[in-house]
Amino acid sequence: MKTYVTVNLSKAEKWIAAREGIRRHRYDRRKNVKPRLNAPTEYKTARWINVVGSIGEYGVAKYLGLVDHLYTETKPIRDSVDLPPNIDVKTPQGHNRRLIVFRDGPSTSIYVLATFQNNELRVHGWLSGYEAKQDKYLDNPAGRGFSYYVPASELRPIPLLKSYLLDLGYSK
Repeated sequence: MKTYVTVNLSKAEKWIAAREGIRRHRYDRRKNVKPRLNAPTEYKTARWINVVGSIGEYGVAKYLGLVDHLYTETKPIRDSVDLPPNIDVKTPQGHNRRLIVFRDGPSTSIYVLATFQNNELRVHGWLSGYEAKQDKYLDNPAGRGFSYYVPASELRPIPLLKSYLLDLGYSK
């Protein structure tokens, strides 16, 4: 059973997202910002991780009707929200991946899992930080430190978040 929404981004939308990812990567390098969980720092790999993250944010914003709220920060700030009111989009590469919530990440955030693979963006679902931070999700799969890894099958459906945001007046 399909439990995700595929979001199609135009070439122009992908270009906007890629430019933002590259801008973030350059900022991190200039300021010597270290990635969490000892993620790769090799130039091309680290840049690609930033680009994929920006593509995920754009896709989620497009689906939720929040594109006007994208990329509002000039400086990337750790644990800041990606979209209002308190949405943090996580975009690993590969459609079989889990939602990653860092141990020190805000429990009050809404975490959304988007995945990107073979030029296809999927938005899987969402969970609050409080719900994600359960011992059963604590894992250290890459041996670089523990975080919470929530399977896509245990997330709330993304259409519910869209309805919630419409009710709050955020979404179009």
